[in-house]
Amino acid sequence: NLSRRHLMRAFRESTGQTIGQFIQHSLLERARILLRETDLPVSLVAQELGFISASTFSTTFRRLTGETPRDYRLRESTFVWV
Repeated sequence: NLSRRHLMRAFRESTGQTIGQFIQHSLLERARILLRETDLPVSLVAQELGFISASTFSTTFRRLTGETPRDYRLRESTFVWV
């Protein structure tokens, strides 16, 4: 029985971030894991994370990290490309 305002305030006090920031951070971390540890195409990573399209995902990823999903994958990948 919490009001929206009370929930948002309590969440921020507890975590130091807004609910939106928490969701964004969680999605970004999941994206990094999928790009780094799998060979899934970027379009499937985008779909897995609930993005409408690979383009929307790529734009968002680049805005938040400063690099494209492809560039991130090439730099950080633990997956062995054969």
